[in-house]
Amino acid sequence: MDGSGEEGEVAGPAAEGASTLYRGGLRGSFHASQSALAGLSDWRVLTLLFCLMAVVAGLQECGVFAVLAQRLLAGERRMRLVSLALVLLPFFVSMVVTNDVALITFVPFAVLVLGLIGRTEYLAPLVVLQTMAANLGSMATPVGNPQNLYLYADYELTAEQ
Repeated sequence: MDGSGEEGEVAGPAAEGASTLYRGGLRGSFHASQSALAGLSDWRVLTLLFCLMAVVAGLQECGVFAVLAQRLLAGERRMRLVSLALVLLPFFVSMVVTNDVALITFVPFAVLVLGLIGRTEYLAPLVVLQTMAANLGSMATPVGNPQNLYLYADYELTAEQ
């Protein structure tokens, strides 16, 4: 005997049990929670986030960030100046777009820049600093982070408030 019969015996009851559990309990709770979550979605905020990410993706496709990297690295730049620029970019941009979008944009930009100058050993600390800067900058405006967007829309605040 090769033992395949024994494995089939063990897998059979386990598979039947999993199938029964799914049919009996998990399937119903999944559909109930899925419909409850659909009612909680704020489609205006989600649409705004999608639009912001689409604009950033369009800028990346157009090569704006490649040009920025070339200008940032033009001439002799010290690593401190390059690092400062790479940290301040997400800080200020996260005031205009969400902190998530700023990080989705500028972390790959930092990877590109540090790769071009051969200083990838600074990547991890720089990404941590970029994340902190984006979170700090995003607190300043209503569009800075998704929570601000939700509160701004839910309480129907105006720009003056």
